[in-house]
Amino acid sequence: MRLDPELLDRPPADGARVVALALCADAEEAEARLAAGAGDEALHDFRVAVRRLRATLRAWRATLGAGLRRRHLARLR
Repeated sequence: MRLDPELLDRPPADGARVVALALCADAEEAEARLAAGAGDEALHDFRVAVRRLRATLRAWRATLGAGLRRRHLARLR
C-alpha cells in the first residue's frame, strides 16, 4: 500500500477513509490472485489485508462516524 504524502495535510476522517480504501484494494487484489489459484501466499496476503483493514476500522471508528457500523466489522470477521 502506497499513500500520497499529501494525505497528512487532509482532515483525519479523509485520511482514515483513504487508508481503509487502500487496504480494501489490497484485499481485493489478493482475493483475485486466490481465485486464480495462486495458492498459499495469496491466501496469506488476503488474510493479512483483512486483518489490517479490521484493525484500521476499529482504531478509526469514532473518526469515521456513522458510515461504519458494528455489523460491517462483524461481517469482516
